[in-house]
Amino acid sequence: MKSGKHCSLLLSDFHTKAIIFSMSEKSLSPVEVAAELGIAKNTVYELIKRGEIPSYKIGRKIRVRYSDIELLRGERSTAAEKKSSQGKTGSPE
Repeated sequence: MKSGKHCSLLLSDFHTKAIIFSMSEKSLSPVEVAAELGIAKNTVYELIKRGEIPSYKIGRKIRVRYSDIELLRGERSTAAEKKSSQGKTGSPE
């Protein structure tokens, strides 16, 4: 493969969709994803299986793009804020 700043590979993801992967982008293992999100490793595998966390395989290893985890983290915090604001009935001022 040519060396350069940004190399791309066409890989097959976990659900057999074609994706373009930038070699300069950080990817994580399911164990690392679990640590980043503060959830159990088995939960990460289940979320990947259900398609809630996009993933791809390199050989037998499952990898998750760091940018996808950042998006998921943002969605979770937005959902938590929305749930929190719905639970409030008013302030006692």
